[in-house]
Amino acid sequence: YVFAKLSLTIEPPASALRLAAYGALGGALVGGAFLAFGPNVVIARMQETFEALVAAAGRCAIPIVGIMALLQFAAVILRYVFGLNSIFVQEGLTYMHAASFMLASGYALLTGDHVRVDVLRRKMSERGGAVVDLGGAYLLLAPFVFVLLWASAPYVAASWAVKEGSTEQSGIQAVYILKSLIPATAILLAMAGIATAVRAVNALNKSAA
Repeated sequence: YVFAKLSLTIEPPASALRLAAYGALGGALVGGAFLAFGPNVVIARMQETFEALVAAAGRCAIPIVGIMALLQFAAVILRYVFGLNSIFVQEGLTYMHAASFMLASGYALLTGDHVRVDVLRRKMSERGGAVVDLGGAYLLLAPFVFVLLWASAPYVAASWAVKEGSTEQSGIQAVYILKSLIPATAILLAMAGIATAVRAVNALNKSAA
């Protein structure tokens, strides 16, 4: 709901001014925290908070996967044994499938369980791996997260504005909530990326000491 209210419309100059205002406010808060507590303390607390939030979202995906498997089994039995079909159940499976991998994406990145090419990286030293992780977070992940948030803002906001639901009468009338997983995933990936970058910097400082 908050994201829908604050979402950016890609129309100058309103979007540019709003983005600048958000950036200035965020910069002022971070700068004030740095001055009050010191950058090392703020970054360490931020890393801990981000890791905890991303891990919590990842743990939420675990029961969703179990429920989805049971519901899929029940749907197959109902359809092929009893000849019953439920649009609500079918859409529920879609919702749970989307929620499971989108909520767990940031956690997979945080724990290094995501799919990546390790042919070269596995042969690198700890310092070399940290450089790759740091470069990947800033050069690849950050632009992707920004574009995903920017592109999904009006899309999700429009869905919230009309409380978009299923096209089927007996379907789940919460498509706007499903679409909200897009910016939620981007935010989780951003937090996981920041935590990964902090780890990489710490590893580089440790190797240089």
